[in-house]
Amino acid sequence: MDFSAPDSADASDLLERFRLLIARAGEQGPSVLTKLTGLLCALEALLQANLSDKMDTSAGGRLAHLLTINKQISAELDVNKLLCLIIDTAVSLTGAEQGFLILYPRKEPEYRVARTADKQDIASPHQAVSRAILQQVLDSRDIVVAKDAAQDSRFGGSESVMYLQLKSVLAVPLMAQDTMTGIIYLDHSYDRSIFNESCITIIRAFADQAVIALNNAFLHDQLRQRNEALEASRRTISRLHSALEQRFQEQQEKLADTEEALSRTKAALGQRYRYGNIIGRSPQMQQVYHLLERIANADTSVLIQGASGTGKELIARALHFNSLWRDKPFISENCAAFNESLLESDLFGHVKGAFTHAIQDRQGLFELADTGTLFLDEIGDMTLNMQVKVLRVLQSGEFRRVGDKQVRKTRFRLICATNQDLEQLVARGRFRKDLYFRINVIKVTLPELKERIQDLPLLVEHFLAQYERPYTMEPATLSRLMKYHWPGNVRELENETQRMITLAQSTALTPDLLSPHILQPTRPAGACGTLKAQVEVLERRVISESLARTGGNKSETARELGISREGLRKKMARYGM
Repeated sequence: MDFSAPDSADASDLLERFRLLIARAGEQGPSVLTKLTGLLCALEALLQANLSDKMDTSAGGRLAHLLTINKQISAELDVNKLLCLIIDTAVSLTGAEQGFLILYPRKEPEYRVARTADKQDIASPHQAVSRAILQQVLDSRDIVVAKDAAQDSRFGGSESVMYLQLKSVLAVPLMAQDTMTGIIYLDHSYDRSIFNESCITIIRAFADQAVIALNNAFLHDQLRQRNEALEASRRTISRLHSALEQRFQEQQEKLADTEEALSRTKAALGQRYRYGNIIGRSPQMQQVYHLLERIANADTSVLIQGASGTGKELIARALHFNSLWRDKPFISENCAAFNESLLESDLFGHVKGAFTHAIQDRQGLFELADTGTLFLDEIGDMTLNMQVKVLRVLQSGEFRRVGDKQVRKTRFRLICATNQDLEQLVARGRFRKDLYFRINVIKVTLPELKERIQDLPLLVEHFLAQYERPYTMEPATLSRLMKYHWPGNVRELENETQRMITLAQSTALTPDLLSPHILQPTRPAGACGTLKAQVEVLERRVISESLARTGGNKSETARELGISREGLRKKMARYGM
């Protein structure tokens, strides 16, 4: 493109060409600013050479000033500084008394800069401009000039024009392609001819350059803000990372402590449930120990048979902690403690919504016992329907949570216990034969306390050792205990020992601390006595045995005996139980 000026070109023509050049650069974007700066330098040299005889001094001075300013605004990237520079330059180029720069980032105008000719800020700029003139620029998207605004038919009826008593007004749109970025608003209170054609040409060219500079500054400001936000995010992430590392380290230390504590606990459990720590030296218990040692690592089901209070769960735990499964979970469930639906949910687990109170998914004991040992106590109390479901799991190793369709797998060692004769239950149709054969691969039968009464002193010594005070049992007291038949077995003996210690006023446990039914000598068969006395002895024994079987649960005992809980309480009070 040829930028040389013909001899006949006047100032207005030259400025118009310059404005078109800037507008073209704005359409192509900020990338051509470097080239434009070079062109501006060439144009400045041309103007200096031809200024004396091609243009009038006023227009030439303004143009030279414009070229210098264009270089300045192109280099300024601070938005606030650039806005002030633009309005100060516009006032200087046109000779206006004051100028306003209004941006339109949204629907409502934003009065960013308002300055006088001596670069003083104007307070309340929105009250110092004519809204009617601004609206005219918005509608026309072109320069609006008023040489006497109050007399101008376009604005004569405007309240803002009349209120401000405006004379000369020049409003220039800042157009970025087809988008209006803002308006440069200039006015003069008395000079009607100040905004002439030469002035308009210069300000138009300046406005085009100002838009490009503003867009550059806005982009630079956005980039700066993004960089600051990224830096802030980086610092936040760094802090979070440091906090996470610290938290992870703390969790690792806690996990290590937990694993160490768990290891100690497992070691303590293994030590506690060693066969040698089970109280009993009688031949009957020695036979039990020998059998347990033989089957400890056998991957077969074990059935522990014994009356209530003989220590079936103790034997089950000893079997687990002395086997290859000692580091795996030991999961215990009392089948007599729940009704069928609760027992099913406990064993199989359930999914959220499976029933009324299923508010979340829950693992069952079959899952929790995987790779470990599952101990089902009092399995003889399980319903026939539940027996079918359990048998299916034992046969296939598969199950579903209640309310779920997903099939899950599990593998565990099964230990069952019962105080009932399962063979009789099978004969009466109350226990499935196939389930009985499945769980009764190895049977461990525990002797009752009366069958190994010689172990009673050892058991008493063990129970007394659990207390801090050095309690001792007098020989007469121990003799009375040895003569009692112990329907509740070891559990009843432990409860009786605890009762004596609670009532004792010294560390010596004397016979008078024993329960009345233990102090009452048992009459041999055929002994004399009134019918009432013999009935009372029998009734006291039945209640005592039932209490022993239920572990002292009065409600369960009352249901077993078919009387009310209050009736049971009165009988126990009458017999001093």
